[in-house]
Amino acid sequence: MAGFSLEESAPKILGVSIAVIAAIYVIYPPGLLLIPLSLFIFAYTTKNEKCSTTDVETFFSGFKIGGHRGAPKSFPENSMAGFAQAKIDGADLIEFDVALTKDGKAVLMHDDDLDRTTDMTGPIRNKTRAELDRCNISATFNRTAPGLVLFQ
Repeated sequence: MAGFSLEESAPKILGVSIAVIAAIYVIYPPGLLLIPLSLFIFAYTTKNEKCSTTDVETFFSGFKIGGHRGAPKSFPENSMAGFAQAKIDGADLIEFDVALTKDGKAVLMHDDDLDRTTDMTGPIRNKTRAELDRCNISATFNRTAPGLVLFQ
């Protein structure tokens, strides 16, 4: 059996959807009101359930050491060097936060703004990725623990 391909199936799905909408409109125009209601019911019934406490405990059961934003005492927060150092230090899990820029690009940053850790100020959501490329993430960094990362 061949796998599902959205690229190949999308035109068929769209065509069938348009045909169904047209048929509903021709047969019973008020029936079009059922479309948003159907979408709401579908979205509500298929939404993700909240994690149970047991699931969360099971997920974290194998983790002993976590690297919060990498190894922020050895290298700047959310830097590749910090993540690599956390792994060298024995971290089973590295926690980081993702924010979106003004132009919709994902960047790693713990805070909502740039003030605390960089040489820039203001919310991340007000900056483009190009602007953030000029940002110095270690502007306020002060090493308080040793770190040794070797990149190949």
